[in-house]
Amino acid sequence: SDSAPGVGPALAEPARLRIELDHPLRRGRIRVFVDDTLTLDERLTGQERKKALVFKLHGGSFRDELEVAPGLHEVRLEIAWDDNLKVERIVGNFRAGATRTLDAGLGRIRRDLSLEWK
Repeated sequence: SDSAPGVGPALAEPARLRIELDHPLRRGRIRVFVDDTLTLDERLTGQERKKALVFKLHGGSFRDELEVAPGLHEVRLEIAWDDNLKVERIVGNFRAGATRTLDAGLGRIRRDLSLEWK
């Protein structure tokens, strides 16, 4: 082949996955899997936001960036707290050198996990 040396796919610039999670937890754990490979495992913490008359509201945010290989990937988020585990999946296409932001939210009332690309 007459392609220039050193420009094979092995040297492709990585893509980046930015995770932005907002959650109502006082404490918990986030795990991120890319194609079933654990790529992030971190603790979540939240601060007291405001005191209602009867109960306290907590809230926190988590931000991180991961490198991923360019191409199509399934991203799986697992949020765990107390005896609860919420899992959601989303598929995204990643371009070399580009960053994609995954907007994740854990609902305050029903604690449903939502994922969408920003």
